[in-house]
Amino acid sequence: MNFRPRCVTLLILVACGAPETGGTGGGSTAGGTATAGGTATAGGTAGGSAGGRAGGTAGGASAGGAGGAAGGTAPAYCATGGVMLWQNLEACGWAGRANTGVPAGRLLTSTVGRTVSADNTVIDGERIAGHLVITGKNVTVKNSIITWDGGGAGGSGVILVEAGATAIIDHVEINGLNHTHACIWHQGSQLTATAVNCYGVNDGIFSWNQNTGRADSGDHFTITDSYFHDLTHDAANGHIDGYQTEGAQHGVIRHNTYDFPSDANSAIALWNSQKNTDDIVIENNLMTGGGFVIYAEDYVGPGNATATENVANSAVGGYQLTNVRFLNNRFSTNNAPHTAQSNAPCVGSYGVWFYRGGWSPYFGGPSDLWTGAGSTRSGNVVLETGFDLDSGNKAGCN
Repeated sequence: MNFRPRCVTLLILVACGAPETGGTGGGSTAGGTATAGGTATAGGTAGGSAGGRAGGTAGGASAGGAGGAAGGTAPAYCATGGVMLWQNLEACGWAGRANTGVPAGRLLTSTVGRTVSADNTVIDGERIAGHLVITGKNVTVKNSIITWDGGGAGGSGVILVEAGATAIIDHVEINGLNHTHACIWHQGSQLTATAVNCYGVNDGIFSWNQNTGRADSGDHFTITDSYFHDLTHDAANGHIDGYQTEGAQHGVIRHNTYDFPSDANSAIALWNSQKNTDDIVIENNLMTGGGFVIYAEDYVGPGNATATENVANSAVGGYQLTNVRFLNNRFSTNNAPHTAQSNAPCVGSYGVWFYRGGWSPYFGGPSDLWTGAGSTRSGNVVLETGFDLDSGNKAGCN
């Protein structure tokens, strides 16, 4: 199966009148419509770093994620979750609308989508209408807004990083108009995404092995300080995921916010149908919603319905899922189904860690037992209840 978009159209850069002001806040509804001129609050990290980025700076977010409001102490609700946390993400040191995307007051020039083939190109301060395809190396896109309708096709990305390309996406607002597979479709050799405001797509960022003969396709990615929200069922397969891969290696997913409803699929989905998934760190993220919040599953086993774990059967197809580390993540029940039967609901509709021992074709999971082959879970907690998730889901959530 190849999700590669059917065609890439080369468009010509044009300027359209006077510059516009940036700093949009992104969509607050399922429609994901950007509001013009949304303002950014100061900082979001303890001490208020100049960039206003949540975490990752001196005095930034701790393992719990709450770095505190600019120059002050984090409000108590930052540590206990609930509605107040989600309404004040930046004050709690997390990525939100105010500290991702284009900084407030930044002037933008209207342009159109295009293919960027020249190495070391820098795109700065643009409002781009259309598909942005990156084929060059060390291409930087920053302080910009990109909007594109991918026609709902699987494999479509508002930004496409092609095989062999390398890209830095920094403080960019990305809107797929509820009809595009991903904000960033990464099948390149390296991707760094920082302070991205992503909405209006089916999957936030997708790493894909393009089968071009390059072993590094979709690998070497870092996703930090970014806000994924208001995704859509109306593109690709309709299963909403914040990050997804069918085989990727050497990745870091750190200090991001994944704000999804309970009918989403997951915040993080790691699979291995294309190649080994290995050496992935998921650390200090804030997550809510989904069926299961996390999938980290070796699903190339032999189809033995009696297997309680897929580890013993994972060699079929030659692909494995190893060295996956979930460290100090914070999970919230805020968007979980709240029913009369449960005063302390699951984080996702069913739980945090995907596990279905008898469910074809998986027969197990999460794979590798989390203590073998370098994989581990440590410091993962439900904010509202304090429940320690390292040993597994809360009873009744699997």
